[in-house]
Amino acid sequence: MKRFFLGFVLFFIAVCQLFAVEGDTTFVQVHSGVDMTWYGNYDRTGIFPNDPQKTYRKIWMRYTMGCATGGCSDWDYTTQIFLMHPTGTYDSTVLSLDTISTMPLDVDTTWNVFEVVDPFEMGRVITPYGSLLANSWTREHVFDVTDLVGLLKDSVQIRAFYSGWSSGFSVNLRFEFIEGTPPREVLDVKNIYKGDATYSTSANFESNFFNNKAITVPAGIAGARIFSTITGHGFDNNVNCAEFCVRNYTVNINSANAGNANVWKSDCGSNPTYPQGGTWLDDRAGWCPGDAAITNEFEVGSFLQNGMINNIDFNMQNYSWSGNQAPSYTVNARLVSYGAINFSNDAYLLDILSPTNKFQHRRNNPICAQPKVLVQNTGSNNISSITFQYRVDGADECQYTWTGNLAFLEKAEIELPNVTWVNADFNNQRFYAEIIEVNGGNDEYSFNNTASTDYNMPSIHNYDTMFIEFKTNSRPAETGYQLLDSDGNVLLQRAVGTLNANSTYVDRVAFGKGCYTIKVNDSGKDGLSYWADAAAGTGFVRLSRYIPQFGIYVAVANFESEFGTSLHYPFIVGNAEEMVDDNQTASCVLSGTVTSAVTQFESIVYPNPSKGLVYLDLHFGEKQQLDCNVYNLMGQPILHKQFYNINSERIALDLGEEAEGLYLISLEAGGHKWTHKVLILKD
Repeated sequence: MKRFFLGFVLFFIAVCQLFAVEGDTTFVQVHSGVDMTWYGNYDRTGIFPNDPQKTYRKIWMRYTMGCATGGCSDWDYTTQIFLMHPTGTYDSTVLSLDTISTMPLDVDTTWNVFEVVDPFEMGRVITPYGSLLANSWTREHVFDVTDLVGLLKDSVQIRAFYSGWSSGFSVNLRFEFIEGTPPREVLDVKNIYKGDATYSTSANFESNFFNNKAITVPAGIAGARIFSTITGHGFDNNVNCAEFCVRNYTVNINSANAGNANVWKSDCGSNPTYPQGGTWLDDRAGWCPGDAAITNEFEVGSFLQNGMINNIDFNMQNYSWSGNQAPSYTVNARLVSYGAINFSNDAYLLDILSPTNKFQHRRNNPICAQPKVLVQNTGSNNISSITFQYRVDGADECQYTWTGNLAFLEKAEIELPNVTWVNADFNNQRFYAEIIEVNGGNDEYSFNNTASTDYNMPSIHNYDTMFIEFKTNSRPAETGYQLLDSDGNVLLQRAVGTLNANSTYVDRVAFGKGCYTIKVNDSGKDGLSYWADAAAGTGFVRLSRYIPQFGIYVAVANFESEFGTSLHYPFIVGNAEEMVDDNQTASCVLSGTVTSAVTQFESIVYPNPSKGLVYLDLHFGEKQQLDCNVYNLMGQPILHKQFYNINSERIALDLGEEAEGLYLISLEAGGHKWTHKVLILKD
């Protein structure tokens, strides 16, 4: 019986392997919510697949950072994930010395013998300023570690390194091995530079860290790529280096320039983890607080000599500094050698950027329309066209053919035309996309052609008239906003550079049923307020409705003023189902949106009653001169003001010095006249 059972098990395993299909995924959990509370290494062992019959088209490492048990740290610290690869060579250090005799000298030495380990960095994330984060906060960062397939086998030590001097953050690591054929086979992986280096002088940095490296390349390679992650730290010096200064570096192979890049990340103001407690929105040298560091890639196969020693040398743009803190850099650069490209025509649908509820894409989600996907050319031929098929759950398919030019391994964000919402299942909000043709023909490898994601619908506001209230700060030339319909048409605009400082603009909009988006852009990348720049003052933006019987505005949606580079707020007027009108067919357009009607001449006075400070919200179709007169009930004028170039703005009238009672506010502009009654009550 035991022999029969063993034979059955072996037969079952063999059958399972025989019928394994493309796309089967093996999950490996390594770190599970491990608290990183103090500077040091947090090591765990992972048991990874090691079946020589299987290949993997993609290996993802999902690094979910969270707060430690006691909460998140207030500071931005570097975290790194390493694969600790044993080299098979040994070294030793002196563990202890024991003097046996002094005449003659006889010392007994105890040696610590250890195997040399070569660490390969798989991901680098800088922690956010955590003072504003709830203890339940988490964010997932996804890293492509497919090129380390030859090292991620059997039992492997995985290291999470935390550079913090306070508690803390947590690390959760899960690996996904997706079976299939990669774009090209990995033949060899070698570290070039690794570790931290102080930039005392240019000569010292170049000779002691960015020095020439002799790297042996295997014979028979068909291509190679260098992956370089460099982040700069420290700034208490006269040039704010290395954290807040842009520096260029070049990659030289066998004395030839193989590429160059900047050590800089220019989009910190678009960080999805916002707001934070510190200077989170200031751009930095290769990193942003709460985000993954930038990795630059260089295709270098044509610069290498196969089967020989190659000289690889990085050169940093030189500079001099003086001050209290030396600049420093954290560097990891490796060379990956590959075999031939496996496909001629192959496009890879890497990600759905919108619609999606993924945290890393929250800055541009949800959406009214225009889905966006990320694709990569993983075939040897340049791609000139890709045909997509896409839909939301329950609705009909849409098709779109993109044209352009993508070389091997180049990526592109592609915006698709509107989906159809006819018969959409709003209770099961999922979006699907698929590549069905490449260069007018079949994609040779269809297993990487599909993607799907859950998404959230925009907020619903059932008011046909609403107001966009927008107050500038002391730097009005930086900020403006637009109201867009679902097709991206601009319905209303306050352009950057056209507004006055510390002024409130109020636009009254009559909405038809449909989907709209408010977009606010700030060229200074510091929003309408920033605690680190108090001189800029504070502004705000909100969507509100007016309740005339109470003489007040009520916010429908409030927005964070410290938003960095931009705000994106889509919303539906009516119900989700009403985004589809009675005449819409499955034509891949979002119907039901009616061009907003902005009242040409209108004025609102509030609050009413008032303790003395009264606001006039004025809505004119074009700039006008405004005459304003205030009278008491005896008809006596008590205030006269003239305003010029008034469009849709908020003006304050101070009647606080007047006695309690009823007053008349008379307004005249563009041939129109209004009279408002306002009651002043001091208590």
